[in-house]
Amino acid sequence: MKNLKRIKRQELKAVKGGGANPPRIIYPKDENGNCSTSPYYYYCPKYDGCMTGEAWDAYCPL
Repeated sequence: MKNLKRIKRQELKAVKGGGANPPRIIYPKDENGNCSTSPYYYYCPKYDGCMTGEAWDAYCPL
């Protein structure tokens, strides 16, 4: 089952352009100051908000 999911995810990335240009959605932190809203689990100090992993990789380099 895991392999099937992985393949589907790769296909989805390919359809969206290979992850080269993910949407830069800045999602606010929750009331506890955490990034807990799916799929925005990655905090970006540059924008003071939460992002998806793909967006973080693209817009929040360390």
